[in-house]
Amino acid sequence: MRKVIITIAVLMVSAGAARGGTITVGKDGQYDFNSIQAGIDDANDGDTVMVEAGVYVEEIDFSGKAITVSGAEGAPVLEAVDYFGDAVSFYNGEGENSILQNFVIRNSYAGVFVRRGQPVLKNLTIVNCINGIEASSGAGADISNCILRDNFERDLMNCAARYSCIESGGPGGGNIVEEPLFADANSGDYHLKSQGGRWDVNSETWVVDRGTSPCIDAGDWATPVGFEPFPNGGRINMGAFGGISEASKSYFGRPVCETIIAGDINGDCIVDFKDFAILARHWLEDKRPVNSNFIVKDGIEYYMQTNKFVYHLGENVEMLYRVTNLRDEDVTFGFTAGPVDDRGDFLVEKDGERIWDNLGRPGTTVLTQFTLSPLESRDFTHLWDMTDSGGRQVTLGNYDVTGALGSLRLAYMDRYIPVSVPIQIIPE
Repeated sequence: MRKVIITIAVLMVSAGAARGGTITVGKDGQYDFNSIQAGIDDANDGDTVMVEAGVYVEEIDFSGKAITVSGAEGAPVLEAVDYFGDAVSFYNGEGENSILQNFVIRNSYAGVFVRRGQPVLKNLTIVNCINGIEASSGAGADISNCILRDNFERDLMNCAARYSCIESGGPGGGNIVEEPLFADANSGDYHLKSQGGRWDVNSETWVVDRGTSPCIDAGDWATPVGFEPFPNGGRINMGAFGGISEASKSYFGRPVCETIIAGDINGDCIVDFKDFAILARHWLEDKRPVNSNFIVKDGIEYYMQTNKFVYHLGENVEMLYRVTNLRDEDVTFGFTAGPVDDRGDFLVEKDGERIWDNLGRPGTTVLTQFTLSPLESRDFTHLWDMTDSGGRQVTLGNYDVTGALGSLRLAYMDRYIPVSVPIQIIPE
């Protein structure tokens, strides 16, 4: 139900900091929660609440949190408990780090209601609501790549969108008003029809339609295509399935290209100016996390990142170390000592002094090993709790954290191929 809020000089102080983890929501016991709101309630700033496919009848509130609530493969369906409720609400001044994406929202008073703030709404399909997206006076939202259709009063109220399919029209660059050509809206299937191929939820196969939706390859150029299957046009689709593996395929007016050609970015089997235009739009973009680094040595890429650069004293530092085989042959790696699981080797240094070290000792017996095929990767993660090797909490300052793989088993042996990133620890 729509909330009535009276605000009386409340000062909110954050009790925690971003941990950047993932909380899963689904309909059976293998997930963290079976309710989206329960996942949001458990989340901290920086987390992602990943929602599996299914129908969720609930009314969710971001509760002022800087989190991402994202639909996974299959784009979950969200609808309010009754037709007078809002499916999604933003009441607490949420901003650009509060993100809702890849949902079908239907059968609600407002699909999304924003009372305060400027959250990010992208790749949503909002249908059969009284109002699609509604904002109070002075509030708004960054809306892109959405489809709003068959909403009874307004698609957008006190807000604007860009690169979206809006039945009633409205201001904003890249918007269209055409019929989106859903696969079967009456049965709740909002995949987009395509002569290049559309995922059919009943047969669980790709099928070919007689028409192609104008929402395919019509999203914001700046949004990565993500996991859209080839050919994907080099541009994200509008709607709930844009950017995920069930996105409908691109169609270029002739038989679908099934061969990946170097330089053919849009997937039409021709390397031409269209591919150059896509390249030019993304020239020198770097989508890696800010606090990351990598090296390539003898055809092997070693990549390291932490979930952020600045930490408050006492937080956990999340480290990711990835090794990728760029060679054209299988390569076997081994750990010499210490780790025997997917935690990997790591060390933390301050002014050249080792604060925390779980590296094995070179030359000792290999305890575990694994083999990567060409272009295959393996991730290793570790959580450092800001204590030194003696269990004492570290001091404030600048540190280097390093991921380091044990032994690379080729015709020779390289010991401890490290790659480091800096972090800074500040007071709580």
